Amino acid sequence: MDDFTDLLSFALIIFMLGFFTVWIFHTDTADKSDQALGKLDSFHGQEDLLQLISAPAVLENKNVQMKDVILSAVNSNNADLFSQKMQEYFDQQALEGGIAVYDSVAYGAEEEPEPLFSFDNVAFLGKEKGAVYLTNINSDGKLKSIVVKLFG
Repeated sequence: MDDFTDLLSFALIIFMLGFFTVWIFHTDTADKSDQALGKLDSFHGQEDLLQLISAPAVLENKNVQMKDVILSAVNSNNADLFSQKMQEYFDQQALEGGIAVYDSVAYGAEEEPEPLFSFDNVAFLGKEKGAVYLTNINSDGKLKSIVVKLFG
């Protein structure tokens, strides 16, 4: 009888070790795949934002990039120019979402800073797809950074 209980205890211990090993590896694999999908989604959001920033635009009869339009709107405090160009871009690309431009000092210091400019074409912006810092030389000749965030 002792041999049978020893064998049964040994089999139970081996079974439990195997079960926990499979459970741990399965959980680790699921976590890793979730992390990889999150990083891939973040990469696509950053790619969308960089495409927006480098998109061609026309400003004062000159061919420029969208980042130049954003910097010009910030320097001249021209919300209408910003909204018009963003509306054109979002319509042309058939995008839904929004974009916001922040002062980098306020963006880093405040929890929910007020944007300098924002544009959206939906009721609910969704999650942040990406953010990028742009260096701005304002009319005083001083360097100033702004943060551009894309939502979708």
